[in-house]
Amino acid sequence: MTLLVEAIVVCDEVRKEITGKDIIIGAYGDGIVVPAYPANITIALWVLINSTATGNYEGELRIEAPSDNPPINVGFAMNVVKPELSPMGISGMPLRLERDGELVVSFRLKGEPWKRVARRSVIRIPSAPQQARRN
Repeated sequence: MTLLVEAIVVCDEVRKEITGKDIIIGAYGDGIVVPAYPANITIALWVLINSTATGNYEGELRIEAPSDNPPINVGFAMNVVKPELSPMGISGMPLRLERDGELVVSFRLKGEPWKRVARRSVIRIPSAPQQARRN
């Protein structure tokens, strides 16, 4: 594989500064806590991709939530002119959480198998403050 996911942050939002730096808002370190189900939240991903060879690449990220809804697939294209680390921010993905479980993020290049790159637990704690932004 010539594109590797080096790091991934599951968060509430990713913004771009005028200087070009990314701002990660509301990072989920260990898990997502909600006060009740169903919970409608909006998540974002900040992905650090290591490119080891030049070329044009097509890939996908898949987000699976503990619900009966189908996973979210996000396609992307990269033109690598110099092998290096490249950050990618994806914001505004609505999710419906229906039960305790795991949020799973997977990655693949076109034509390759999925590889799990991140997991976060999803848990309901009735007395906990809402951690995720509601729609």
